[in-house]
Amino acid sequence: MAIPNEIIDIILDCRIKNFELVMIDYEIETRNIIKEYIENLITEELGFWTFEPERFLDIDFKWESPSQITNAIIDIDSHSRHDFESLFNQLDELGCKDLELRFFSIKSVSEIDKILYLLKNTALKSVELIIKYESEFERDENLTNLIIRNPRLYRILVHSAPFGRIINGHKGSFGEMGRIIYSTSEVDSSNHCGAIHVSNFSVNIETYSESVNFNSCLNRKISVDSKGYIKNCPSMVVDYGNINDTSLHSALLRKNFKAIWEINKDKIDVCKDCEFRYVCTDCRAYITDSNDIYSKPSKCRYDPYKMKWI
Repeated sequence: MAIPNEIIDIILDCRIKNFELVMIDYEIETRNIIKEYIENLITEELGFWTFEPERFLDIDFKWESPSQITNAIIDIDSHSRHDFESLFNQLDELGCKDLELRFFSIKSVSEIDKILYLLKNTALKSVELIIKYESEFERDENLTNLIIRNPRLYRILVHSAPFGRIINGHKGSFGEMGRIIYSTSEVDSSNHCGAIHVSNFSVNIETYSESVNFNSCLNRKISVDSKGYIKNCPSMVVDYGNINDTSLHSALLRKNFKAIWEINKDKIDVCKDCEFRYVCTDCRAYITDSNDIYSKPSKCRYDPYKMKWI
């Protein structure tokens, strides 16, 4: 349900003034339009009348986390020589809770299993795998058994598959866990990152609060690209050292690493006018103007001024 900014202003006024007093400032025709919007909000259970507004405090959208890093991405291709045990231990020390492992070349179930086993003594709560299709993945039980052995697996996306299919997961402590998605799309590099789509919207208080205050993609994120370079995101040009000679903690302390965390949607061109700005994932790697870090994500096809996906 789309609500014009003018109606939002009226609703905010009603928090401190009686509705009838607010209506005095408008012509009769405009009042009828306003009342229709208000009635629709009540019908859709998005609002209600009260004589005691002081009992309904504003939601506190303050966002905090005890973790220096909350989420991470590690890219792996056929040339990668990552020390996974060291990386996982470093992420654990930084308080990382969510990890995405992206494999651009074929890895067998046993190879993936060995990598995941190295997470056994960490406090990570969820792991997402993006893996390239291999013939043994055609048997669903090979991946479902992988999930059984590794209960922190949140989702497995099998790219470059000859078919598309979704196997739903199970309900876990942090929502649905263990979903398997077979996709015919190829993911052969970090260039496939940054797509903005309604299916990726995250509608919950925690994510919303973080987006109000910080960048919805890069806040508290650290990444390692396929060559071992430490970045805010594998798609970014700037790196802060290589894992062969730089610790993740050292990279985190380097000048400007955290600066991009502060670029929330209210600072980004076009996004700042979008009604979806606090539920959508941002991208600073692929932007419409490479010379302006505050420009709109180039892979976003939504026009907030026309309210249309193009």
